[in-house]
Amino acid sequence: MTGREIHSIACRRSGGEAGIVSPDEVADPAWVAHGEIPHCVPYGLFKPVRDYLDEALLS
Repeated sequence: MTGREIHSIACRRSGGEAGIVSPDEVADPAWVAHGEIPHCVPYGLFKPVRDYLDEALLS
């Protein structure tokens, strides 16, 4: 929908702050709770990514 290539990487936060390594590619990193995802991605996630997050974060 955005015309941008998006890579999804699953990880668990172990501490610290999210940071920007490439400001030309990432505007504003953030750790968000499962229920906050729709506010960050209002057009929805790619279904396989959404399914994975639903399983990993809600179980």
